[in-house]
Amino acid sequence: MSTTDLSSIIIVACTVVYTLGTLFLWYLTNKNILLVKQQIEIQNAASRSTAWHTLLDSHRDLYLEIIGNEELLTLFSKETNIEANEVRKKYLATLMINHALRIFLDYQNKLDIPDERQGFVNDLRSMLKYGFVQARWDEIRSFYPHSFTTFIDGVKNQPRNSASHFQSASPLSHQPTKH
Repeated sequence: MSTTDLSSIIIVACTVVYTLGTLFLWYLTNKNILLVKQQIEIQNAASRSTAWHTLLDSHRDLYLEIIGNEELLTLFSKETNIEANEVRKKYLATLMINHALRIFLDYQNKLDIPDERQGFVNDLRSMLKYGFVQARWDEIRSFYPHSFTTFIDGVKNQPRNSASHFQSASPLSHQPTKH
């Protein structure tokens, strides 16, 4: 074997190693890009969820201030022609429904704990059996995202220990306005 042949074999071997190394680096880079993209999606979902929670916290604080302050409650009752105890019941029901919305939003944004879904669904189903909650839901359901109302309807109509409607819940279609 001549020196030229040996040089050619070494060049070919180096080219193969270099090409394989380049392909491996490309593969690792591609995996890293996908991982970073996934992390950004998770951060965006967490940000969306945080924004919703902030809005719902604001509503909760306002409702609790009204029902916890006799002066405000009396003023509100007088202005709306709704008895104080009825205002308390309506706002308590709204707080309970909004709590369910919070959990649902975390599910939508993939921030929930899958093992806890069935407990949440069972708890929600029980809550919706309270007459004052069901009455308030009927009153304000149009202010909630369609996906949440569909979810609630599914919970009410599903047999106990069935969370299958979680899998079919679609992304939120609009931002709710609370009363």
